[in-house]
Amino acid sequence: MRKRCSTRPKSTASKTGDFTLGRRSFAKISALEDIHLSKEMERDFREFDRMGLSGEKRRRAIVVKYARKPLT
Repeated sequence: MRKRCSTRPKSTASKTGDFTLGRRSFAKISALEDIHLSKEMERDFREFDRMGLSGEKRRRAIVVKYARKPLT
């Protein structure tokens, strides 16, 4: 008997090892290390979702809000 071959091509992620995790999956993995988002960060992410921000705009908003300010 011959093995059935899948007609669906393999994803590039399986070839390169690059994968994107969703927020729930990332939270479950982080919980194993006892890392959790603060309530404020959870609100921020909900707001980003509501506004439909791109990844770049989300990163920029996080940096602007949470980056350490230089001491003067």
